[in-house]
Amino acid sequence: MAIFLIVGNPVIEGDNVVHKIMDRLRRAFPQHEFTEYDPNEGVGIFEDKDGVYFIDAVKGLSRVEVLTEKDIDKLRDFPKVSAHDFDFTFHLKLLSRLGVLKEIKIIGVPYGMEEEEAYAQLREIIQSIGR
Repeated sequence: MAIFLIVGNPVIEGDNVVHKIMDRLRRAFPQHEFTEYDPNEGVGIFEDKDGVYFIDAVKGLSRVEVLTEKDIDKLRDFPKVSAHDFDFTFHLKLLSRLGVLKEIKIIGVPYGMEEEEAYAQLREIIQSIGR
């Protein structure tokens, strides 16, 4: 079982595409956990867990893709539209340095992507993770 933590602002259009399709993902992949994640909630959610993926809307992407710790600095270069954009990158780096996360895996969804396209591309990636 993988854990998919949905990041982003559920009320900002463009940033909320994953929130809109989260229930569909839960039904399509009942063997995985999908939950909204707030970086301010603390780090207890990661204890004794492997297979943690963040899913977030990312400006500058043309399709859904998996980003890792080697891509984390790219996130800094994207335009900032909210405090979340600053906090999340810092938060991931901190979790990594503290050893809370063994590896950083972000499934980046292009900011503003249409729901149907985001769902289709996410479904493909999540299916490949489950193999």
